[in-house]
Amino acid sequence: MNSPKTITQLIDSPRLIGSDSTDQVEHDSIDLKSITKQNFIITDGTYRYIDMTDVEISEGTGTNVICFRASLIRCRLQKMLLTGLQLPEANFKDVVFSNCKINLANFRSATFERCIFKDCDLTEADFAMAKCTMTLFDSCQLIKTDFSNAVNKRLEFISSPLHSINGLNGLKGSTIDQQNLIEIAPILASELGIIIKDI
Repeated sequence: MNSPKTITQLIDSPRLIGSDSTDQVEHDSIDLKSITKQNFIITDGTYRYIDMTDVEISEGTGTNVICFRASLIRCRLQKMLLTGLQLPEANFKDVVFSNCKINLANFRSATFERCIFKDCDLTEADFAMAKCTMTLFDSCQLIKTDFSNAVNKRLEFISSPLHSINGLNGLKGSTIDQQNLIEIAPILASELGIIIKDI
């Protein structure tokens, strides 16, 4: 019997060959399609919409960017500074964030499908009420990251300590390693009203 594919194997890569590209960055909107960018700077501010499809970005900044209508599909973002990124209710599908600083970000009620966060700093990021399907956090900093009331289906954590996150109830349906289980056991016991004592 074939073993199930990993999340990494399931992710669809950006389709950059043979496609018409779009590169429109306005003062209040971003529309990128089938394009590769390096040292890309997104000016801080509020945007009406952000649409990115089949995009690869290597290095750049997008700090304090705010948008309530954002969609990222088949995107790769690497080595980006995204502190204070505000994309509540956004749609992410087949997106990989690698070596990015995304602390203080707001992803409340966002939808993640086949996404990977790899070697990212997500300190105090907000995933409350997010919907995460086949999403992986690999070697990420999750200090005070909030997963309150998140809804998950095949959410995985690898080498990403969970002992200081907020909203452990949002981890229902996720897969964690044994070390994480040991570290969060006292917190789980506290939330369930279980008293631990030495015998």
